[in-house]
Amino acid sequence: NIIPMPLSNKETKKALDNSTKDGLYTSALDSIVNTFTTPFALFLGATDVGIGLVNSIPKFFSYILQPIAGRQIEFSGSRKKICINYTLLARLSLIFLTVLPFIVFHENIFLFAAILSFYGLAANFAGTAWASWVADFVPENIRGRYFGKRNMISGFSAFLVTLISGWILGFTNGPLGFSIIFSMAVLFGVISIYYLRKIPEPEFEVS
Repeated sequence: NIIPMPLSNKETKKALDNSTKDGLYTSALDSIVNTFTTPFALFLGATDVGIGLVNSIPKFFSYILQPIAGRQIEFSGSRKKICINYTLLARLSLIFLTVLPFIVFHENIFLFAAILSFYGLAANFAGTAWASWVADFVPENIRGRYFGKRNMISGFSAFLVTLISGWILGFTNGPLGFSIIFSMAVLFGVISIYYLRKIPEPEFEVS
């Protein structure tokens, strides 16, 4: 049997604090990507079919490849490494969205869907590794209380960033607004990875 070794009290506190900060910035990023996907697609001139593609294709690829993510984690020596590497790939792909509003050609919506598909796929792989990793550093007796607090902070962050992003779009009224808010998403993503890297991964022993 493979048994995770518990972290010390100091390591556990550090892991929980950094996980909360990661959740804050990840929720800020997700609020931009999830809330403004359809408005951005409309700005790019998407038809009803295009809106459907943008909202369905990324999820489709993420779901059907979920078993591959689980299998990769089983054969990997580090869930933390998988989580951080795929998280980095996902967030870096959003850089393309910061320049897409200024590119004018009729395949824009398909490029947008392709970028979101890659983002969703990489984020899904990272999320699968994170779910396995977090189960080992959050003590079972405080999980409910901890995730309740973490979700509350993350929810407030998402709400605030959504309001700010909407104000930016209304104030700029053009491609610059979308470029700014997706640049914010990239920044939030990089900050969240900084805190992810500070979370220790419990060692394992074979019994």
